[in-house]
Amino acid sequence: MPQRHHFSNLKHPRLWLLAAFFFVLIIVGDIVALHILQEKSRVEAEQQVQLALGEKTQAMISKCNKTDTWNRCYSEMFASLAKDYDFEFSLKLLKQLESQDARINDCHVIAHKIMGEEVAKHPERWKELLQLVDPNICNYGFIHGIIEGRSRVDSSFTLNKKTIPEFCQAMLQEKGSRGVDQTCVHIIGHVLLVQTKGNVDQAVAICSQIPLNLQKECASGIFMENFTRDNLVDHEIASTVLWDDRTISQTEQLCRQYEGKIAYGCWQEISHLYNHRARLTPEHVLTDCRQAPTKELAEGCYLHGVATFIHNTKASTDYFQSVCAVFSDRSFVEQCMSIAVKSLLNSSLTPSKTAITFCLALKERKNECFSMLNDFLSMKLDNSQLELYCSNVPKQFRDYCTGY
Repeated sequence: MPQRHHFSNLKHPRLWLLAAFFFVLIIVGDIVALHILQEKSRVEAEQQVQLALGEKTQAMISKCNKTDTWNRCYSEMFASLAKDYDFEFSLKLLKQLESQDARINDCHVIAHKIMGEEVAKHPERWKELLQLVDPNICNYGFIHGIIEGRSRVDSSFTLNKKTIPEFCQAMLQEKGSRGVDQTCVHIIGHVLLVQTKGNVDQAVAICSQIPLNLQKECASGIFMENFTRDNLVDHEIASTVLWDDRTISQTEQLCRQYEGKIAYGCWQEISHLYNHRARLTPEHVLTDCRQAPTKELAEGCYLHGVATFIHNTKASTDYFQSVCAVFSDRSFVEQCMSIAVKSLLNSSLTPSKTAITFCLALKERKNECFSMLNDFLSMKLDNSQLELYCSNVPKQFRDYCTGY
C-alpha cells in the first residue's frame, strides 16, 4: 500500500504538468492569433490610409492646378479636410503632396490652416499641439495656426502691453527654439488688428508699448493682416481686397505715416504686394521697394521679399544669381544669402534640396553659402541625416555642408 501511495503521488504531478503545458500552449496560441489579427487589422488600416492619401492627393492636385491662386486653393482644401481627419493624416498628405507638386515646398499658409482647424477641434490641447511640431518647418506656419486658432476660440485671450511679451516669452521657453518669440509677436500683430476691429492706429499703439526688440515684428503682423485679411474676414470685420495698384498705393501711404521700428515693419510686409505685382521678379521688387523713404527701409523691404521669390519654381541659375547680387555691400549680400537659405530649408516638412541649387548658382561665396546650410541644418538633423543631405553637394563643397 505505501508503495502504491508513493506511485500515485508521482503520477499526479505529471498529469498536472501536462495539463499546465497544454494550458500554456492554448494561451500562447491565443496570443499569437490575436497578434496576427491585430497585425492584419493594422496592415488593412494602413492600406486604407494609403488609399485615402492617394485619392486626396490626386483630388487636390487636379483642382488646384487649374487656378493661379494655388496656395489659397490648397490651404482651403486642407482646412476642410482637417475637420474630418486627424493631424497625423494631414501631415502625411502634406508630405505626399510636397513630393508631387514642387510649389508645396512653401507650405506656410497650408500649415497655418491645418493647425488652426486642429485648435478649433481641440482648443484645450493647444499646448500639446505645440509640442507635436518643429516650430521652424513651413516657416513657422504651424505655430502661426496655433496662436491664431487660440485667439478665435478663447475669448479670454486679450492682448496688451503686458500680456504680449509674457505670452511670447512663454512660447519661447516652451519650444526653446531660436526666433520663436519673434514669430509669436508677428502673429500677435495679426490678432491685434482683429482685437481693434481693423483699426491700424489702435493696434500700432499697443505694439509701440511692448519691448523695443518685439515692436518691428508686431507691427509687421498688423500691416500684413491689413491686406491679407484672413482673420478680419473670418471675424466679419472686413472684406478681402485685391492686391492691385490701388491697394499698393494705399499701403505705401500708410507706411509713410510711421517711423522707426513700426515703419520698418510696414515696408517689410509691403514686399508681398510688390512680389505679387512683379510676379517674383527681383529687380522689379527692388525698384518698388525704393519707394521707401530711406535706404534702410528699402533694403528691409527687399530682404523680406527674398523669402518669397526664392521659392519661384521657375527659377534658373541666372535667377538665383540675381537674388543677392542687386547690391554690392558685403553685409547686405550676407543677410540676403542667409534669408534665402533659411527660407528654403524651413519652408517644407523636409529640408529642400533647392538650397543646394541656390548655393551652387552663386558666382562667389559658395563656401560661405554651404557653411550657412550647415548652421541651419545642424539644428534640425542628426549627423547621419546631415551626411545624407550633404551627399547631394559636390565634393569640393561637401565639407562646408557637413561641417567636418
